Amino acid sequence: MNLMKLLRRPNLGVKIFALAFLSITSMILLLGYGTQQYVYRQFTKEQTRYVSHLLERTDLLLSQFMKDLQANMLALSGDERLLSDRADETVKLLENYRLFWNYDIKNLYVITPDGRMTGTSAYLWEVKGYDHVKSLLEHDRGMPASPYWTEPYMSPVSDYTISYIVPLTGSKGGSGGRGVLVADLDIQGILAAYGDWTYTSREDLLILSAKGLPLTTNSPYVAYDVFSKTYNVAGLQGELIEQASVTPRKFRDNAGNPLYVTRLASNKWGWQVLAVLKESELYKSVRWLRTYALAIGALGVVLSLVVSYYLTRSIVRPLRLMTGQMDKLSAGDFQTTVENRYRDEFGVLVRTFNKMVGRIKQLMDDLVRSEKAKKHYELKVLQSQIQPHFLYNTLNSISYLSRRGQTDDVDRMVTSLVALLQFHLDQIEELVPLAQEIEGVRHYAYLMSVRFPDTFVLELDVEEEALAALVPKFSVQPLVENAVFHGILPTQRFGSIVVTSEEAGDAYLIRIADDGEGMSAERAAELLAGDSGSGKPGYYHMGVRSVHDRLALYFGPAYGLMVESEPGRGTAVTMRIPKRKEAAE
Repeated sequence: MNLMKLLRRPNLGVKIFALAFLSITSMILLLGYGTQQYVYRQFTKEQTRYVSHLLERTDLLLSQFMKDLQANMLALSGDERLLSDRADETVKLLENYRLFWNYDIKNLYVITPDGRMTGTSAYLWEVKGYDHVKSLLEHDRGMPASPYWTEPYMSPVSDYTISYIVPLTGSKGGSGGRGVLVADLDIQGILAAYGDWTYTSREDLLILSAKGLPLTTNSPYVAYDVFSKTYNVAGLQGELIEQASVTPRKFRDNAGNPLYVTRLASNKWGWQVLAVLKESELYKSVRWLRTYALAIGALGVVLSLVVSYYLTRSIVRPLRLMTGQMDKLSAGDFQTTVENRYRDEFGVLVRTFNKMVGRIKQLMDDLVRSEKAKKHYELKVLQSQIQPHFLYNTLNSISYLSRRGQTDDVDRMVTSLVALLQFHLDQIEELVPLAQEIEGVRHYAYLMSVRFPDTFVLELDVEEEALAALVPKFSVQPLVENAVFHGILPTQRFGSIVVTSEEAGDAYLIRIADDGEGMSAERAAELLAGDSGSGKPGYYHMGVRSVHDRLALYFGPAYGLMVESEPGRGTAVTMRIPKRKEAAE
């Protein structure tokens, strides 16, 4: 689910990473692909140029061989021993001559006008026959007395061969009717012995006669026809061969495979020398380049991942750090700062942020000090505005008791009044232990009980641990005062005021409850929104709101007052204070 959400609405880090990764990867792949294509083109160019050069040398060597053969055959055709009555002498001469040519000539023989044949491999000729002699004689009779080359054919002894035929000449007469000298050639052996071609190479050499019949048979583009007992070109279209030239051209064979064909047809015999190179064979030797390119591409992708990660991290990490601290700042944590480890624009941003936070903290501290000073001044003003009639009534009650001789009660009232005035006027601390507030409440309640006898009773049930907790000075007595004047006295019946404590986690709950007149929920809500007194300024009518604000000011927004009341059933005010026993610095 988080992945789908991230893909729909990617954050800044994902965008930067994707942009960097795609850019670097595309550049590496394009560079690799371009380099590979360039190397392939250069390799193809050089390889085809090499093939063209190889063809030219092969054609040159083949032509030179044929010229030498022609010269030697013409010289041999005038030897009188070829027409000797002794056949063994003729055979020996031809065999020696054949050995001189290192078996490039398969067979060498003489054919007389009467169809008699004398030459090498005589036994095989006798066994297999020599019916082809008739066609050679017929061709000789129909042509001028000059040497010529036959088309390739299947000989019973020499197998697939071509023959070079030279009319016999001699010193005793002309050349007519003396017969011919025939040499069956081994073209494959000639190429192997005199050419630069090796049949283990990638290229296929194909030599065609003037009529397009193959002179070489060890090519994949030459097939044997068992019915006609001859070889034919297979797999290459005739138009393809005709279009080929000395410059390599790219074609496709009958199976659709791409190949390069180079052709030479400049010799005087009309033979065509072709080199056929399959594209797959051409690139076989550079397959390492493809593997190398793939390896480089994979390495490039990994490298782009690493670079993109660190690039994204160098940008996003300080931004996330800044946004995290900004969230803390927006939540009210003015103590937050960012460690500046950067010397670039982020360093400037961090320094500016820290200065801003410091300035805000200073302003907030100034505001808090101003509010505390204001509340402290308000408290001093309230303390100086003790209503004269309170002292008058209290002193009048002391005078009344004195005239009646109740010296013990007079002493106690004077002691309580002095203690109350001393606590209110002499204490300068803003936070005092709850025990001192409770002691002041006792003195106040005693004075009120003398003034309003048989009106209420004060019950104190505060835990010993809670008495050590700090509270703002003059915070509990106003709540008891409100309970007396606005809760108990309006009912004109005896009531009770109960002060209790309760532990709640890391705080204490001080509860001041009375069973007096009570109030509506709307009125209870207004107490924390405005002054909770009777509307008269002075010591005994300090509002609930003032107590609530001072608690929040000293201890934080989690602390303050909560008012619960119901008409006719009384009011309970709960004060939430921390378990603090020492004043904060």
